Amino acid sequence: MRRTRARMLDLEILLPVGFLFFSTFGVVYSGMAGYRYFRFERGSETLRVPFALGAMIIQYGCVYGALASREHLVPWFLFFLAAAGLIAAIWLGVQAQTEAGKRVAVAAFATIAGYCCFIGGHYHHVGAWAIS
Repeated sequence: MRRTRARMLDLEILLPVGFLFFSTFGVVYSGMAGYRYFRFERGSETLRVPFALGAMIIQYGCVYGALASREHLVPWFLFFLAAAGLIAAIWLGVQAQTEAGKRVAVAAFATIAGYCCFIGGHYHHVGAWAIS
């Protein structure tokens, strides 16, 4: 019994901290990737980095729309589009083979990790996320 309580306490601390860290890292690092691309790599011949940055922006819009929506089916569709946008951002970022493309891919992967922590908090009914 005591060991289970300690494990739950670890989840109560780890999941919200992981969500805040990874989500913030994803936003900041994708902003740095955009700065890197528009400042230094804009004249390059690759077109994958702008599309990867666009996928990241669309993904954030879909997540905001899903959280703001009060309907039943719309949030599921928007979360699916957000996940597809993150996968597209990772794929396009890796395929670009530039410094900005790698940064977009890392930012998208960190954002996925942050969302996994958020979903884990809902699944385990941790802290303030236990509101249903």
